[in-house]
Amino acid sequence: MLPAVSRLQNKKDILATIKAGKRIHTPYITAYIQESKRDNARIACIVGKKVSKLATRRHAIQRKLRAMSADVITRSPRGYDMVLVARPEISGVKSQKEIADQTLPIINEHLKKYS
Repeated sequence: MLPAVSRLQNKKDILATIKAGKRIHTPYITAYIQESKRDNARIACIVGKKVSKLATRRHAIQRKLRAMSADVITRSPRGYDMVLVARPEISGVKSQKEIADQTLPIINEHLKKYS
């Protein structure tokens, strides 16, 4: 579980990040990244009903995204806000490792631009 300081929870902040953030597309997620004035990174994970109608599957996918985002936070040298929006293609993936292998290199490459 992400620490409270690392969670982007305020709806206003999430919408601002989606609107003004840099959009990054990967096979399984769309990530929105925006620099923030905070010292720490904050991440929100969104899994909509387009991904799966079943809440249990959406929550399982959200847990995988949160676990992956904990790895992103540890590698980040400075503060930013990030929103990870799951795409429907993610529902067929069984392994968290497969999601991370397709997503982390692309996100880390873009985070280096912010450093």
